[in-house]
Amino acid sequence: MPVTNYNKMHDKITYKISKKVSEVDPFKAYKMQQEGSLLIDIREQSELYLGKPLNSTHIPKSQLEITLLNVINDLDVSLLIICSSGKRSLFAAYILKELGFKNVFSVSGGFENWKNSELPYSIPEKDKPNRYIRQILIPEIGKIGQQKINKSKILIIGMGGIGCPAALYLAAAGIGHIGIIDNDLVDLNNLHRQILYSEKDIGKSKVLSAKDKLEQLNSEITIMPYEVRINSENINSIILNYDMVLDATDNFETRNVINNACIRHKKPNIQSSVFLFEGQISTFHPNFSTNAPCYRCLYSEFPPAFLSPSCSEIGVLGILPGLMGVLAATEALKIILDIKTNLIGKLLVLDLLEMDFSVYNIQKNKNCNYCSSIKNTDH
Repeated sequence: MPVTNYNKMHDKITYKISKKVSEVDPFKAYKMQQEGSLLIDIREQSELYLGKPLNSTHIPKSQLEITLLNVINDLDVSLLIICSSGKRSLFAAYILKELGFKNVFSVSGGFENWKNSELPYSIPEKDKPNRYIRQILIPEIGKIGQQKINKSKILIIGMGGIGCPAALYLAAAGIGHIGIIDNDLVDLNNLHRQILYSEKDIGKSKVLSAKDKLEQLNSEITIMPYEVRINSENINSIILNYDMVLDATDNFETRNVINNACIRHKKPNIQSSVFLFEGQISTFHPNFSTNAPCYRCLYSEFPPAFLSPSCSEIGVLGILPGLMGVLAATEALKIILDIKTNLIGKLLVLDLLEMDFSVYNIQKNKNCNYCSSIKNTDH
């Protein structure tokens, strides 16, 4: 059934039920509760972190009918049903009336309205707010997945237009340890795309400014700044401390250094880049399978400099690296959570002019001098 038709049918049924169920506003419900009515909160356990009306009884909607029939013998008892927004309580009240309960009322607007009306509510200690609860509710994540996220260590190389949004979302998601590498200072022309910085940061170290902002966002995680330019001399000692690398650099030479180190130390490498209105992203994972390609399988030869000008030469739309950074952060979480629909062996190309997402398969180059020779060497 089309979504629009389903919504129309749902609204029609809700309207009919509302004509058969009495609704009371939170103030009236609170007064009735004080006079002896039983206030029943039918939200799920996972919703109670927001709080619950004081002295209310929690019975999830899925258990409501059978629970009440087992514990209440008086069908004349006054029942107030409250949910999150007032929709589920309408349906629940209607069913209870059909079962024979004579005095059933739905609290209009639900707990949202109750809370906004500044009526008393409490948050049980075990249901104190969890900053990651909206992620934990996702079946592919759950509590175990969130624990994996909290224990993960990600190294972001390049704190520019791609690295900034990636760092923000990974910090917000709860990545336990984030390393950030960049040796540049914040410049005025960075601000249209490098969203971690403000005018007050101009002239300051990017990684130190970023560390301050990320710690303000999430004080529960560790941010490790490296105020260096990454090269073949320093990358090996740094990369050993992390589970994966997010390559947000802007030149082929540095990407090659990162690629070689990730192969040598068997670290997943999420590589994202931009050019004019086009963005590209892929994940190179030497431990994924023997057929997993590396960055040099995709680019066996680097293009000449005049075919790969930097953003300072040709410009960049600030939104594009932002999108690519968000995609890179998403890919990192999927690798941590072992979600199979990732970009290993694939290249995602985003064309903002056409608003087109295309995915291409990347084949491992059996003659690649990098992943074929480096990955089995000692380090």
